[in-house]
Amino acid sequence: MTVTRKMIHNLRADARMHIDQDLEAVILQRFGTEPYPYTYTEQDLYEQIRKLVMRYNTLFPPARTDPVFLADEATDVSTPDGTPTAEPRGGDW
Repeated sequence: MTVTRKMIHNLRADARMHIDQDLEAVILQRFGTEPYPYTYTEQDLYEQIRKLVMRYNTLFPPARTDPVFLADEATDVSTPDGTPTAEPRGGDW
């Protein structure tokens, strides 16, 4: 199994990973072909990409205007004085 642009798009949407164009190119270069004579499983790909995205985003933090962050802020319900009335969804990542 290899990584495709569609798989990266699904990671952006479903796993809510911040993957910019530079990182997408790295992922496609690294995981776009099978490492003959071995093969990747879907779990291998997801885990290796998850680790790569975490390292990349540590070195190059995404802007706060990224849709992933805006989705978290939109679900945060606060009172007028700023006191949260519910936990924001999205988890700690």
